[in-house]
Amino acid sequence: MNRHVDLITRWPRVFLLVLITAAMAGLLATRTSAYERIVNPHPDQEKDPALAAEFLSAYPKAATALQYHYEGHGVVEEIETKQEGATQLSRQTFRARPGEMRLDVMHKDSDFSYVANERRWFIVEKSDGGFFVLKALTPRPWADSLAWFRVRVRIPFAPYCIMETTVSEFIREPGFEITRAHRVDESGKPSKVRIDWRSPGVKMTTRVGWFVFEPGRQWLLHEYGFAYDETARGRKRAIVHYTDLAGDFPDVESVEYFTEKDGVRSSEETVRVVKGAPRISPLGDFSLDAFGILRPSDE
Repeated sequence: MNRHVDLITRWPRVFLLVLITAAMAGLLATRTSAYERIVNPHPDQEKDPALAAEFLSAYPKAATALQYHYEGHGVVEEIETKQEGATQLSRQTFRARPGEMRLDVMHKDSDFSYVANERRWFIVEKSDGGFFVLKALTPRPWADSLAWFRVRVRIPFAPYCIMETTVSEFIREPGFEITRAHRVDESGKPSKVRIDWRSPGVKMTTRVGWFVFEPGRQWLLHEYGFAYDETARGRKRAIVHYTDLAGDFPDVESVEYFTEKDGVRSSEETVRVVKGAPRISPLGDFSLDAFGILRPSDE
């Protein structure tokens, strides 16, 4: 009798647990489906496994050529940032040579220069009197310096980078998976290829996204976008615009960065080329001597 009473009193709780479990499963399926639609609005697009294999085979060599050509390009960039209805303009100058980079940032109140080589990194501030003050001088791995420059200097790295990471490094991350590959035909324009992917990331939550490449010109990157698996509140996007449509290495004209949700853009940033700089900057541009600062005894 007690056992029957116990079953009678417990079954509403069991039934409620089953309902909650079913509801959570439905919510998760809906959330995942919505997330996939944000990143890939055309899930019925024909897949092409051979195209994905072609990309994985050809891209590493092409990326090496892209990096060799673009990484050494100096440039003066104008950055237009739109945030909550306000527009702000800033300007910076980037110089480079093999194993060395320098960024001069023109702030409203002061100017800073950031210089790195394969061993060290230093920061210099221009004072009101026109002379330079050494703010930092420290050993730093070249990989860390490269990542820093790729985040803050956009034009020379846009043809082959996703944020601070090269596409070559990104597709080699553990768990990276190509989920779809197909050709994108635009009337009157060179054929492009879209690669859809999923990646758990190293320090971030799972992301799904895409790249748009031009395989006829060293798999030049034209666009990328991604969304985070846990939120699916929108997608981060970047679109690269080129000036010269001839040759394997066209000049970058501008790059657009923004967040997109329901067709509406926010957190917009557009980086434009004001003017180019010599392909290889003079060696003296990257030393403390260039700022009138005496070198340390171990320099």
